[in-house]
Amino acid sequence: MGVEERRFVVKVVEGVLIHVRMRWDAEKEVDWAAVLTINRDGTLCPVCVYDNAHGHPERHRIRDGVKGIPEPQPSRGSARLDLPATIDEIKANWEGMVERWL
Repeated sequence: MGVEERRFVVKVVEGVLIHVRMRWDAEKEVDWAAVLTINRDGTLCPVCVYDNAHGHPERHRIRDGVKGIPEPQPSRGSARLDLPATIDEIKANWEGMVERWL
């Protein structure tokens, strides 16, 4: 039996979305990623990626389609708490992230 993966999209405002992927992981509890995207002239463009691929939350800024060096992010103590906190952080700070990306 395969690992169940969930994907969903959180609308921040028109043209600004957070694409979320999560799946069960024995070591990390939940393996997750949240990608802030903007609609630019009809194309979805990634601005930054938050994930816990290495067992702790990190943020990668995207520049010219390339994922940058990981920036450690604070953990809330578990992956199940880190993902919703990350979504809240993106929703609260997306404008500055997009301004730096442009």
